[in-house]
Amino acid sequence: MARAGVIGGTNSHDTLRHVLSARRACKILDVPAGQGVLCDFLREQGWEVHAADIDPGNFKVKDIPFTQVNLNRSLPFDDASFDAVACVNGLHRLLFPHVAIREFYRILRPGGRLYINSNNYSSIWKRVRFLISGSVDYMVDTQECLQTTDDPEANVRMLLMYPRLSIILEQSGFRVVDVQSAAVTWRDRIFFPVAMLIYLFGWCMPPGQRRYWRLNQANRSSVLFGGEYIFIEAVKPS
Repeated sequence: MARAGVIGGTNSHDTLRHVLSARRACKILDVPAGQGVLCDFLREQGWEVHAADIDPGNFKVKDIPFTQVNLNRSLPFDDASFDAVACVNGLHRLLFPHVAIREFYRILRPGGRLYINSNNYSSIWKRVRFLISGSVDYMVDTQECLQTTDDPEANVRMLLMYPRLSIILEQSGFRVVDVQSAAVTWRDRIFFPVAMLIYLFGWCMPPGQRRYWRLNQANRSSVLFGGEYIFIEAVKPS
């Protein structure tokens, strides 16, 4: 069997792995599991891992339970059946991310944790790129996907920005407890002064306008100042 690899940026899992390595091992659902690289890591850390994905042909890890699912639909798991859910580089690949997040809430036990790694389409580099080219991301433009299935719902890329994602989490009942940047690049560092100007300009706007534009979310430092990905930890209240 081929060795599992990261579907996404080379360093996209770094922040996620750092956080999960400090957490108590428990029963976790990794969805979408991709090739299974996070499953391998979690199993080595002593977690009880269950994998799920719309594309079973991509999964390359042995001896881990796997369920084929479509995150745009209800999940075939009982209520409160997992202590944690990891959704890595997947929510922007859905037509209906709010359905997936509501299902995550349902299958988590009270006090359970949701760990999200998501493309950071609100970073300073993505904003500069849009101003220059009119495009935020080449992969979204082309809808290029590395799948073994022709299912159209497995071959989707959407511009899911953090402000929208934070609203979905709140509306689904989650409480966001941590947001961190991941895979910070040299481009983010080069445009740091521009990001600082945007950040300060946002704070000069009237409070009502800041709330309407959700600037506290769009311009929070872990989002605006860079990183190709963002890590989000949310909890289902007890």
